Amino acid sequence: MSNTRKIKRPWGVTMLCGAVLIVAGMNLARLAQAVREWQYLEKLLPISPAYLAVTGLVWGALGLLAAWRMGQGQAWARWFGLAYIVAFSVYYWIDRLLLPGYPGRNSNWAFSAGLNLFLIAWSVFTLIQPKAKRFFEANNDRRVKNSTTA
Repeated sequence: MSNTRKIKRPWGVTMLCGAVLIVAGMNLARLAQAVREWQYLEKLLPISPAYLAVTGLVWGALGLLAAWRMGQGQAWARWFGLAYIVAFSVYYWIDRLLLPGYPGRNSNWAFSAGLNLFLIAWSVFTLIQPKAKRFFEANNDRRVKNSTTA
């Protein structure tokens, strides 16, 4: 029996995992809708529905991985989760600004930009907190100790 005590996941990390799961779920819904409504989307959109399906799959799968591993406290997942959040934000803005949409699509860009910056800042703040650092480091230390004693 190991004498290292499991450190409880901080509330902020739990909330961040939940937020990432929401983004992953929305993207998996995007994938499902693209597949289900493929013929309709081919007629409606100037781009292929394959774009919607592939991006939904990629961002959904990466989000599930990030949330799952951050929830387990794997040390690398701390930075993977943050990279996911930043990369998804960049993708969101490229998708929003460069792909055609209805004329009023970007009328609330200032609110969206502010909210996006707030969420990135909150994510960074959450992951650099001493409790979060201890959670990820302790869980990593325990895995290393368990693998060397096995």
